[in-house]
Amino acid sequence: MSATYRNMAQMGGKALRSMGLARATLHLNGKVAAYNLQRLAVSSACKLIHGSD
Repeated sequence: MSATYRNMAQMGGKALRSMGLARATLHLNGKVAAYNLQRLAVSSACKLIHGSD
């Protein structure tokens, strides 16, 4: 299992409970956005600590 899928599983995975395709799509898009923001924050923190190369 790759690190990406492992991290998504720790955040609740792709399982969701909703009625309708539109709500399910919105829910998954929210999870993906949260995951991307988390990666951006970690990347930015690493650049601050180690300097930009």
